[in-house]
Amino acid sequence: MKFNFFVPKGILIFTVLIVWSFSFTSCSYFDQKTMEFIPVARVNSTTLYRTDLDLTDTINHPILQQVEAWGKYQILMDQAKLNLPEHKQRMFDSLAEVYRKRLYLESYKDALVRKHIDTVVANDTLRAFYERTKSRLKLKDNLYQLRFLQLPKDASDLDKDKKRFTRYDIEDQEHFYHDISFYISFYDGLNDWLTLEDLYKKNPILIQLEKKKLEVDKLIVLEDQNILTWVWIHDKIKQGDVAPLSYITPIVKEMILHQRIHDKQQALEQELIQDAIKTKNFEIF
Repeated sequence: MKFNFFVPKGILIFTVLIVWSFSFTSCSYFDQKTMEFIPVARVNSTTLYRTDLDLTDTINHPILQQVEAWGKYQILMDQAKLNLPEHKQRMFDSLAEVYRKRLYLESYKDALVRKHIDTVVANDTLRAFYERTKSRLKLKDNLYQLRFLQLPKDASDLDKDKKRFTRYDIEDQEHFYHDISFYISFYDGLNDWLTLEDLYKKNPILIQLEKKKLEVDKLIVLEDQNILTWVWIHDKIKQGDVAPLSYITPIVKEMILHQRIHDKQQALEQELIQDAIKTKNFEIF
């Protein structure tokens, strides 16, 4: 156990003196492997050894502070054991033992299951699971599919660009993709569902959308100094509606894998019990 946290000087006078003496008597003290298990400090019947210390960074974690921290911790533990009623100590020990066994058990089951679990989720499986559970997959925020174009207010062909951006047919799309270097920023999210927070991350100026009425198929104009931003919302899904599969695919996959793990755990537990009965390692009297 490594103790790296800070404890004010002077808490454990006996520890300070021990460390002070051994750390300066020999500069090569900690380089001698044969001396690794020489004690550094003691609190009652518990001893701190060199191997318990973190010697990788003694500048940020001075040895003296580590020893003092250990001493404080150990003294508090000893005092707690002396002052806590025996029935409480037994209860805490029992809880700790239950927790220890549970950690072993869950770690073993998890490793065993992951050896046998299929982590590939086919599209048909994904869609079928989504259809069965989508009534529980409700949105916490509005979602938008949109495009935006950012350009200087004094840009040439401003009216033409506005018509292209509003109409947005195949030729218009090709124009913006081909001449993208002429614009400050261009984004076409026809296939992406985004929250307003997602949009702010893409472009901070879009925070102005909070003050706008966000309607589908209507041009929204944002202005900031010498920059003009046009926004066009293709589609919108309201908060509380069912989330589209394309937006929550990672979540649905996790749900499917979680269900597989749960089912596999149940099956493996039954197999282990049956095997133990067959081999007479488990008997009920």
